Amino acid sequence: DKNSRGWKLKRGVIEAINELINDIDHCHSQIADQALEHIHQ
Repeated sequence: DKNSRGWKLKRGVIEAINELINDIDHCHSQIADQALEHIHQ
């Protein structure tokens, strides 16, 4: 039904946003780790 599809879509969007937030939260440490490799080349 239409309401069920709406909730599935909403859940998918929320999961994608949470994954993006998680990636943003952790990207600074990954960048810092890779920066050391690039600086010392």
